[in-house]
Parts: sequence; C-alpha cells; structure tokens
Amino acid sequence: MVSRSFGRSIRTKNVLSEAISFHASRAAEKLRYEKQKCRLITTFIRSNRFNTKIKQIYASRSLELIHPTDDTRTIIKSANRILEKIYANGYQYAKAGILLSDFTDSYGYQMSLFDKKRDEKSASKLMETIDYINLMEIAKVGFGNQGYQNTWKMKREIKSQRYTTKIDEIPIIK
Repeated sequence: MVSRSFGRSIRTKNVLSEAISFHASRAAEKLRYEKQKCRLITTFIRSNRFNTKIKQIYASRSLELIHPTDDTRTIIKSANRILEKIYANGYQYAKAGILLSDFTDSYGYQMSLFDKKRDEKSASKLMETIDYINLMEIAKVGFGNQGYQNTWKMKREIKSQRYTTKIDEIPIIK
C-alpha cells in the first residue's frame, strides 16, 4: 500500500489523479522489487476526518485484472479508472492511496486462453530500465499525468531518515 496525506486540501480531480498516479508508480516499484505481480488494485480517497467543519467522504473501489501485472503503466491506468468512479465534486480531499493485492510470483502464473497476447518481455525490460534510471539517480523518469510541477505536496514532518540508503542522512556522533 502507498498512501499519503496532503499538506493542504485538494478539490480538483486532476490534482487527485496526479497524486494517485504518483502512488501507483511507487507501489509498482515496490512490487517489482519484491518480484511479485498483483491482480487486484484498490484506490481510495478521503477528506480530513478531524475537520468537523467540512463535508466528509471516504470512497474506495477495487478493480480485478485479468492478468497479474507489475507494469507501472497498467497500474496507473487502472488506479485512475477507479478514481473516475469514486471522485465526487464539492469535497476537500486530504488523503489518497492505492493498495495492491492478490499477489503472484512474477515468473509463473496461469494465462487466459481467450485473451489477446501481451508482450510481457518488452514491458518487463522497460520497467527494469526505468527502475534502474531512477535508482541510480541518472534522471527522474515518471509517467504521464504525474506532472512536472507536483501541485500537491505530501506531509513530511515526521518522515523517517534513510540511514541505509542516503549517505548524507547517516547520523553523526560527536
């Protein structure tokens, strides 16, 4: 699961879509790191439950895929398709997230006899290349509506240090 609370309320579907796409991308990266694929994608959005002065909403829905996937493009597209169904105008959204489930190993699963052939090999190679570029910080590769400006901001006041992955965050003892 990848979810974040926003630094400020979000009212538009476009900005929510951008946030959901970001979360879906991160969830897909985690999935590939674990060498897994998922068959069930759940997207949720909610208002600030602690603010009693605004209209409250919590909405979620799931989508079951025919083929298990770890392809970021498929996960983003599915998550945004769910968002189209659960988004309601007139609310102030404070949190959004995506949950992946119904896992299978990436190397073996049952294909359907009636579905069109998919090019898993080239999709897998593309995702591997994008993950490598992002991991090595050669550049930052994102997808479509993740945007360049990131108009929404995550709350990061209590974010943990990354001692094992970022050299500049290792604590110094005096």
